Amino acid sequence: MESVAPQKVMVKFLVSKVLAGIFIGSGGKNITELTEVVPGAKVSISGKDEFYPGTGDRVMVISGDIDSVVNVNAMVWEMLS
Repeated sequence: MESVAPQKVMVKFLVSKVLAGIFIGSGGKNITELTEVVPGAKVSISGKDEFYPGTGDRVMVISGDIDSVVNVNAMVWEMLS
């Protein structure tokens, strides 16, 4: 039987400077925790002076297999509440 590789997906969010700071955390603690808690997920946020064109918002990208991205996405929404 042929093994099928997990599908890779990517979700992009536009986040304000304040939210980017919350997601990154002191010394990158929060963003590191997100990727450690959910293996297979990668979370990145654009640099402090890199904004989505036409906005003052930074870009946050969550990528990985579908389950990992869904789990990190849920954690992100929990951080917002």
